[in-house]
Amino acid sequence: MPYFRADAHLIAPMVKKDCLRYNTENVASIVCLFSIPAKGGKVFYISAIFYGDNAEEVNRLELDNLWLEVKGRMFDSTPEFESYSLPKLSLKVESFIQVPAMSQSVMRCELIGRLTREPEHISKTDSYDFVRFSLAVNRKTTNQANYFDISAFKPNLIELINNQVNKGQSVFAAGELTFFQKGNDSLVHASVKLEQLLLMQRHI
Repeated sequence: MPYFRADAHLIAPMVKKDCLRYNTENVASIVCLFSIPAKGGKVFYISAIFYGDNAEEVNRLELDNLWLEVKGRMFDSTPEFESYSLPKLSLKVESFIQVPAMSQSVMRCELIGRLTREPEHISKTDSYDFVRFSLAVNRKTTNQANYFDISAFKPNLIELINNQVNKGQSVFAAGELTFFQKGNDSLVHASVKLEQLLLMQRHI
């Protein structure tokens, strides 16, 4: 059986929620929006989809200073949500709890997948360089995959990737999910800021 993973752990305030919907099998779902502040005073948003009892419980909660700790799976697709500019990324919620307000939001993720291309080493200055690569994570129920961009800034991780990681390599990658925009581009991009990388002994 293929071994893969795209788990996410989010702690953030919920700022919007759509209306509760039911499918033909009477299973409830609701799309909610969480805010994640970034550098320079910018605020980005990510959508999370709740199902079943979780959806009905969230629908009853008041939004006033509502902070949730959410665990679930990530997908590289985004449901429509009003006029918000969202990254091509969403979270399918598996569990959540209400938590006190925090000083800032955080979203961490753990991925197991395969590199889709050779890592790219980028040097902008003598003291600022990083490596980036893309990871394909197989979906459980289909033959399709989700794709995630990874960036490594720590010297030990850069050295590991440069010396031992190649296209097709299966890895475990964990880190913080960050959001950014390029110049005047209105699109929101997402990347995992790598904190831990493990090489798998056989490909998946």
